Amino acid sequence: VKTGDIVKVRVVEVDLAREFIRRSLAAARQGDHFLQSYTRLVVDLENLRSALVLASERHEQPPDQCFITGGERVTLDRYREAATSGGVPQAVRLLATVFHDGTMERALLRQLDSPADLEDTILALPMRQACSAARLRPLSSAPVLRYGLSLRYELGYLQRLVWGLALGAPPPA
Repeated sequence: VKTGDIVKVRVVEVDLAREFIRRSLAAARQGDHFLQSYTRLVVDLENLRSALVLASERHEQPPDQCFITGGERVTLDRYREAATSGGVPQAVRLLATVFHDGTMERALLRQLDSPADLEDTILALPMRQACSAARLRPLSSAPVLRYGLSLRYELGYLQRLVWGLALGAPPPA
Protein backbone atom coordinates (compact mmCIF):
# COMPACT_ATOMS: atom_id res chain seq x y z
CA VAL A 1 0.00 0.00 0.00
CA LYS A 2 1.42 3.35 -1.05
CA THR A 3 1.45 6.39 1.23
CA GLY A 4 -0.54 8.36 -1.33
CA ASP A 5 -3.28 5.72 -1.24
CA ILE A 6 -3.50 5.93 2.55
CA VAL A 7 -3.85 9.71 2.34
CA LYS A 8 -6.64 9.34 -0.23
CA VAL A 9 -8.47 6.89 2.04
CA ARG A 10 -8.19 9.31 4.97
CA VAL A 11 -9.49 12.17 2.85
CA VAL A 12 -12.50 10.04 1.88
CA GLU A 13 -13.06 9.06 5.54
CA VAL A 14 -12.98 12.71 6.64
CA ASP A 15 -15.31 13.72 3.81
CA LEU A 16 -17.77 10.96 4.76
CA ALA A 17 -17.63 11.97 8.43
CA ARG A 18 -18.20 15.62 7.52
CA GLU A 19 -21.23 14.76 5.39
CA PHE A 20 -22.66 12.51 8.12
CA ILE A 21 -22.16 15.26 10.70
CA ARG A 22 -23.66 17.91 8.41
CA ARG A 23 -26.78 15.80 7.92
CA SER A 24 -26.95 14.86 11.60
CA LEU A 25 -26.72 18.46 12.76
CA ALA A 26 -29.40 19.51 10.27
CA ALA A 27 -31.73 16.72 11.41
CA ALA A 28 -31.02 17.40 15.10
CA ARG A 29 -32.26 20.98 14.72
CA GLN A 30 -35.74 19.54 14.38
CA GLY A 31 -35.38 17.54 17.59
CA ASP A 32 -35.27 18.40 21.24
CA HIS A 33 -32.41 19.86 23.29
CA PHE A 34 -30.99 16.45 24.21
CA LEU A 35 -30.79 15.32 20.57
CA GLN A 36 -29.00 18.54 19.60
CA SER A 37 -26.57 18.18 22.51
CA TYR A 38 -25.95 14.53 21.69
CA THR A 39 -25.18 15.38 18.06
CA ARG A 40 -22.65 18.03 19.08
CA LEU A 41 -21.07 15.46 21.43
CA VAL A 42 -20.77 13.01 18.51
CA VAL A 43 -18.81 15.69 16.61
CA ASP A 44 -16.51 16.19 19.58
CA LEU A 45 -15.94 12.45 19.96
CA GLU A 46 -15.18 12.11 16.24
CA ASN A 47 -12.62 14.89 16.60
CA LEU A 48 -11.19 13.10 19.65
CA ARG A 49 -10.76 9.88 17.65
CA SER A 50 -9.27 11.74 14.71
CA ALA A 51 -6.79 13.65 16.87
CA LEU A 52 -5.69 10.41 18.53
CA VAL A 53 -5.08 8.82 15.12
CA LEU A 54 -3.08 11.83 13.95
CA ALA A 55 -1.07 11.88 17.19
CA SER A 56 -0.31 8.16 16.97
CA GLU A 57 1.51 8.19 13.65
CA ARG A 58 3.37 10.38 11.23
CA HIS A 59 0.85 11.92 8.89
CA GLU A 60 0.94 14.05 5.78
CA GLN A 61 -2.37 15.79 6.35
CA PRO A 62 -2.42 18.98 8.38
CA PRO A 63 -4.80 18.70 11.35
CA ASP A 64 -6.97 21.52 9.99
CA GLN A 65 -8.02 19.28 7.09
CA CYS A 66 -9.29 16.59 9.47
CA PHE A 67 -11.10 18.76 12.02
CA ILE A 68 -14.90 18.67 11.83
CA THR A 69 -16.85 21.74 12.94
CA GLY A 70 -20.10 21.52 14.86
CA GLY A 71 -18.98 20.33 18.27
CA GLU A 72 -18.88 22.43 21.39
CA ARG A 73 -16.02 21.03 23.45
CA VAL A 74 -13.06 20.33 21.14
CA THR A 75 -11.85 23.59 19.63
CA LEU A 76 -9.67 23.77 16.53
CA ASP A 77 -6.74 25.09 18.58
CA ARG A 78 -6.98 22.26 21.12
CA TYR A 79 -7.41 19.75 18.28
CA ARG A 80 -4.28 21.03 16.50
CA GLU A 81 -2.31 20.89 19.72
CA ALA A 82 -3.41 17.31 20.44
CA ALA A 83 -2.96 16.04 16.87
CA THR A 84 0.61 17.34 16.74
CA SER A 85 1.53 16.44 20.32
CA GLY A 86 3.72 13.53 19.27
CA GLY A 87 1.84 10.67 20.86
CA VAL A 88 -1.48 9.33 22.05
CA PRO A 89 -0.80 9.81 25.79
CA GLN A 90 -0.09 13.51 25.28
CA ALA A 91 -3.14 13.91 23.02
CA VAL A 92 -5.41 12.18 25.56
CA ARG A 93 -4.13 14.42 28.34
CA LEU A 94 -4.85 17.50 26.22
CA LEU A 95 -8.34 16.41 25.16
CA ALA A 96 -9.70 14.46 28.14
CA THR A 97 -10.35 17.57 30.20
CA VAL A 98 -12.53 19.27 27.58
CA PHE A 99 -15.35 16.81 28.17
CA HIS A 100 -15.89 18.12 31.73
CA ASP A 101 -16.51 14.58 32.86
CA GLY A 102 -14.10 13.26 35.47
CA THR A 103 -15.12 9.68 34.73
CA MET A 104 -14.31 10.17 31.05
CA GLU A 105 -10.96 11.78 31.80
CA ARG A 106 -9.87 9.06 34.22
CA ALA A 107 -11.10 6.29 31.91
CA LEU A 108 -9.30 7.76 28.89
CA LEU A 109 -6.05 8.04 30.79
CA ARG A 110 -6.41 4.46 32.11
CA GLN A 111 -7.02 2.97 28.65
CA LEU A 112 -4.03 4.35 26.77
CA ASP A 113 -2.52 0.92 26.12
CA SER A 114 -5.56 -0.67 24.52
CA PRO A 115 -7.25 0.84 21.45
CA ALA A 116 -10.30 -1.44 21.85
CA ASP A 117 -10.78 -0.33 25.45
CA LEU A 118 -10.22 3.26 24.40
CA GLU A 119 -13.08 3.00 21.90
CA ASP A 120 -15.33 1.56 24.63
CA THR A 121 -14.37 4.47 26.87
CA ILE A 122 -15.23 6.97 24.13
CA LEU A 123 -18.62 5.33 23.57
CA ALA A 124 -19.38 5.24 27.31
CA LEU A 125 -19.77 9.02 27.67
CA PRO A 126 -22.84 9.40 25.43
CA MET A 127 -24.31 6.26 26.99
CA ARG A 128 -23.96 7.70 30.52
CA GLN A 129 -25.49 10.98 29.41
CA ALA A 130 -28.38 9.22 27.63
CA CYS A 131 -29.10 7.02 30.68
CA SER A 132 -29.17 10.03 32.98
CA ALA A 133 -31.30 12.12 30.62
CA ALA A 134 -33.71 9.22 30.02
CA ARG A 135 -34.42 9.05 33.77
CA LEU A 136 -34.81 12.80 34.11
CA ARG A 137 -36.70 13.43 30.86
CA PRO A 138 -38.49 10.22 29.85
CA LEU A 139 -40.54 11.98 27.15
CA SER A 140 -37.46 13.39 25.38
CA SER A 141 -35.37 11.71 22.69
CA ALA A 142 -33.00 10.40 25.41
CA PRO A 143 -34.72 6.99 25.93
CA VAL A 144 -34.63 6.31 22.19
CA LEU A 145 -30.96 7.27 21.98
CA ARG A 146 -30.22 5.18 25.06
CA TYR A 147 -31.86 2.18 23.39
CA GLY A 148 -29.92 2.77 20.15
CA LEU A 149 -26.63 3.10 22.02
CA SER A 150 -27.39 -0.09 23.97
CA LEU A 151 -27.85 -1.94 20.68
CA ARG A 152 -24.55 -0.51 19.45
CA TYR A 153 -22.79 -1.82 22.57
CA GLU A 154 -24.32 -5.25 22.10
CA LEU A 155 -23.24 -5.32 18.48
CA GLY A 156 -19.68 -4.44 19.50
CA TYR A 157 -19.59 -7.26 22.04
CA LEU A 158 -21.02 -9.73 19.51
CA GLN A 159 -18.42 -8.67 16.94
CA ARG A 160 -15.63 -9.29 19.44
CA LEU A 161 -17.11 -12.65 20.37
CA VAL A 162 -17.33 -13.74 16.74
CA TRP A 163 -13.80 -12.54 15.97
CA GLY A 164 -12.50 -14.24 19.12
CA LEU A 165 -14.08 -17.52 18.11
CA ALA A 166 -12.92 -17.20 14.51
CA LEU A 167 -9.35 -16.48 15.58
CA GLY A 168 -9.32 -19.20 18.24
CA ALA A 169 -8.87 -16.87 21.19
CA PRO A 170 -8.74 -18.62 24.58
CA PRO A 171 -12.14 -18.78 26.35
CA PRO A 172 -11.25 -16.28 29.13
CA ALA A 173 -10.40 -13.66 26.47
